[in-house]
Amino acid sequence: MTLLGSIISGFVFVGAAQAGVVINEIHYNSRPNNAQDEFVELYNSGDTPVNLSGWFFNDGFDFTFPVGTQIGVGGYVVVAKNPAALLERYGLGALGPFDGGVSGEGERIELRRADGSVADEVNYQDNFPWPTAAGGAGSSMELIHPDLDNDLGGSWRSSKIVVLPKLIYLPEDGPGWRWRAGTSEASSPINAWTEASFVEDGTWVTQKLPIGFGRVGTQSFNPPIAGMVGNYTSCFFRNEFEIVDGEVPQEILLRYLLDDGMVVYINGSEVFRTDNMAAGQLAFDDESGGSGDENNWLETLINGGAAGLKEGTNVIAVHAFNTSLGSNDFGLNIELLRPEPDTEADPEPSAGLVNTVFSEVAPPFIRQVSHSPKQPTSGESTVITAKVTDPDGVASVTLEVQDVAPGAYVSAFLAKTTRALLSNPTAPR
Repeated sequence: MTLLGSIISGFVFVGAAQAGVVINEIHYNSRPNNAQDEFVELYNSGDTPVNLSGWFFNDGFDFTFPVGTQIGVGGYVVVAKNPAALLERYGLGALGPFDGGVSGEGERIELRRADGSVADEVNYQDNFPWPTAAGGAGSSMELIHPDLDNDLGGSWRSSKIVVLPKLIYLPEDGPGWRWRAGTSEASSPINAWTEASFVEDGTWVTQKLPIGFGRVGTQSFNPPIAGMVGNYTSCFFRNEFEIVDGEVPQEILLRYLLDDGMVVYINGSEVFRTDNMAAGQLAFDDESGGSGDENNWLETLINGGAAGLKEGTNVIAVHAFNTSLGSNDFGLNIELLRPEPDTEADPEPSAGLVNTVFSEVAPPFIRQVSHSPKQPTSGESTVITAKVTDPDGVASVTLEVQDVAPGAYVSAFLAKTTRALLSNPTAPR
């Protein structure tokens, strides 16, 4: 068998895509197939924020970005077929809905600026060299790096399970919490205090959890809050936690012991609200709609994209409420952690987060693979051709071939599940 080296583009230099807004992730075939959580994610790889007002998709599906839509430097914007379905499944807010659908058999997706000029386009397929596990196995299709040519199948991979060990970001009974009494709003605008950029004034004090007063399960407050009864019904809390480079989790676990209700924000976005709290914007003098379960630790999983998790410093903010001015107890204790990995879980998209396949180094792009003759006879020479390119050039290409004798076959049975193989592909099979 012969490899026709002269047809292989071994020294074609393909420059990196220009910095700007790029199509960074495509979820076109959900699992199950009727899940209605299709989406397209944009990423701003440039060095300035971009106003997306009036930008639109008009090839593949139709959607126009509303006035005021911004995408910050290193930021993400997700456009969903059914935002409610995406919110229910992943806890992630998105723009949409859009008209039409993202084809499960491949199509051209075109993003245009408000003036009609093309900002980016991807003509993807559901077969090699495009990622195949994105075609209904649970994965999305993710760009390896935003500077790669995203109209080449080799620039993409199927999203994968990120296997990271359990890690506690903020321990229960943890130190370093900043809090203030809810005698007035904590900031103006009202939610500015939930942002990482907020600067606390002299009304904030530092204390170790748990923080509260009265009898709240087995919690011991040192010192207890003084003067809350009859004066205010809520308290504001803030703390920071660090995520190291390359380890942004797809989800985090919030454990809490609470009396009575709360709303939780991470990096300025609401990520959790207890059932006893009313919907909508809450004021400093609001109350919870009922008592909390003060005797048991409860927990909830939070989608990393919904929380806007990022490498470096992240901020958690909690607005906790008592049932009334006359209540004789109130308290909060929190633990925030990266949970144990579920290696049996299906791979999922990473909307709003660093792609699970992100890498500073990408392998060469292989495409236009063919062989001649199409049905070679015994002893006949076969020529295999392929176009192989890389931004750094390609010095050589090696072809590996597996011979299957007549009557022989490769077993389709694997002792491990697909999920186990995807989570640890190099393990013995």
